[in-house]
Amino acid sequence: MRLEKVAKRHGWLVYGYCLMDNHAHFLVQIADGGLSEGMQELLGGYTRWWNREHGHVGHLFRNRFKDVPVKSQDQLLVTLRYIDLNPVAARMKFRPEQWPWSSYRAHIGLSHPPRFLANAEFLKLWGSTPDQARAAYARFVDQGRLSVSDTEG
Repeated sequence: MRLEKVAKRHGWLVYGYCLMDNHAHFLVQIADGGLSEGMQELLGGYTRWWNREHGHVGHLFRNRFKDVPVKSQDQLLVTLRYIDLNPVAARMKFRPEQWPWSSYRAHIGLSHPPRFLANAEFLKLWGSTPDQARAAYARFVDQGRLSVSDTEG
């Protein structure tokens, strides 16, 4: 997988991701530098593949990627929840575990984490054991879900 190769080459720890219809979110911890080069490799490589597969030419992504530095533990936790709740906020799903193209299912133990996801490091943020961490994160996300979704679910 392209993200796995880029993360390894640039020393990224990927804590969360969500692939949406028209954009994607990644929460990565980077070594000194390496973000712009890695994103160029990730998005440029995907664009070249897409264009080859679909007979297109030119840009696939309209804008440069947006990066926002995470400056505190609280911001890190809220950002992870925001990423995993993106399909709920967009009203594409009622619950984040219904969206297969995000880190949420791996975060709470419903699926195996992809190799690029730093799930062990992620779980350390939430509890002293993996089971405690998964439960704590699921509760935290559920609290946020109630503020962005319908009461159906």
